[in-house]
Amino acid sequence: MKFLLAVHFLVTLALIGIILLQKSGDTALGIGGNSGGLLTPRGQANLLTKVTNWLAVTFILNCILMASISKPERKHTSVIDQAAQDQVIDAPVKIDRAAPQGKAPEVPTSSGK
Repeated sequence: MKFLLAVHFLVTLALIGIILLQKSGDTALGIGGNSGGLLTPRGQANLLTKVTNWLAVTFILNCILMASISKPERKHTSVIDQAAQDQVIDAPVKIDRAAPQGKAPEVPTSSGK
């Protein structure tokens, strides 16, 4: 897992760097001016685009791989079943089902008596 995390960190830094090197619209982020060199501007753009695509694919696959490795084992139970299992039941309560002792309170009627 530490190896994958290190790879993830390096791919992330490379992806950020490659994206910042690419030309955005009219400006090149203030870098350069003349693009004279071994690569033509068109070839350079194609190369940077391909490298960006490969780094992005590597980033996504690495994310999926790390998530699948690190996920804990889960039992497929519902939340309601889990809550029922987590309840702690104390000593059973004794319920007296005998008739109540004494007189029940009177219920008021609509006549006011």
